[in-house]
Amino acid sequence: MLNERTYYLFVKAKDAAGNVSAASPDASVIVQYSVPANMDAHLKDLQNKQVEINWTAPDGLFFNVYRYDEQITAANMGSAELIAKEISAKTFVDSATFAGETYYYQVTAVDVGGAESALSVHIKSDNVTIPNNQSEGGPDQSPHRGAGYQTSDEVCKNCHSVHRAKGSRKLFRKGSKVDGDISNIELCFTCHDGTGSTFDIKKTFKAGAAHDERWTVPDDTGIKCTNCHHPHNADNYQLRGGGDRMTKRVEEALCLKCHDKPISVNQFNIKEQFNRESRHAITGTTADGLTGAKVECTSCHNPHVAQRGKDQPGESYADVARLIDPFNTFNKWEDTLVEFCLSCHNSDKQPEKTATKETFVPFTILFPDVNDRPFFQGWDKTAFRDSEHGKKG
Repeated sequence: MLNERTYYLFVKAKDAAGNVSAASPDASVIVQYSVPANMDAHLKDLQNKQVEINWTAPDGLFFNVYRYDEQITAANMGSAELIAKEISAKTFVDSATFAGETYYYQVTAVDVGGAESALSVHIKSDNVTIPNNQSEGGPDQSPHRGAGYQTSDEVCKNCHSVHRAKGSRKLFRKGSKVDGDISNIELCFTCHDGTGSTFDIKKTFKAGAAHDERWTVPDDTGIKCTNCHHPHNADNYQLRGGGDRMTKRVEEALCLKCHDKPISVNQFNIKEQFNRESRHAITGTTADGLTGAKVECTSCHNPHVAQRGKDQPGESYADVARLIDPFNTFNKWEDTLVEFCLSCHNSDKQPEKTATKETFVPFTILFPDVNDRPFFQGWDKTAFRDSEHGKKG
């Protein structure tokens, strides 16, 4: 039976000879499943940063678990992240968390027809703050321990001041000239302007960068950069594998944290587009048979550089404002969309991983090892320039 449906029931009698009586008077019943109750979110395992969510509900239902950075209500539920879909258990462990973050949770029930209940009620606890492990942020882990950051004392004082902090949050030593608080990224630009870091982010942060316009300022830090980065530590391959980006999530997962809903940017669900049959394999390289493929979101886009495109779907496919030069992602792409594609789809060379003050290519782009149709003649598509379609633009 489906939730919120009215069913009419009757009974007929049948004798040994097979004769069937008339139907009894109708009886009606309205099916109303209870919403999940007594939800309790708590820290299960500090070492692995695991949060366990438990709740009570009638048997025979499935459940959706949501997560957001503020208390989840019916009004903002559409912006929350669905972290578990139609599970049968009345418990779930969230392992995709990060130190220093506060997460809010909610649970809904789903019937066999896919109808979803209201949010859970009688909540015991709906949020958990993940504390930092004792070792996190220490000089043996943080990329901030490079030149000029030889001890943990040196690390802290470059951003924080105990006695003369200008920012009201986190004892930041540098505050905004507007209101005495950190409402911009000038604290990060203290070093990331080429004077104290290999990564000159200020140089790449072009005027009109879409993320600078759209990013909100987190309440806990007041610095836009912390939407994507952890200054103390980032427990992913980009830190432990030798990279210095300190992003909260790995590769495309960082981008798809926001670009996974139709309302995210220009009404496009970017995550859905990469689930289609024809796509760049940003999420994997072998599971779909494309052995050797390697391309990431940042191969075509630089979040510090990319500008906002047109507002409506269908108008922006030829818009190159979002694109960067694949051979130096510090620079915006200045040519046509066709030439952008052919800059990699050629027989000459592909972008190779580079990190200097003048040039940055985050990953070496590799093509899958396939030669059969429809991939005839491989991945070199420069012949398009001389084709009838290419000549017509």
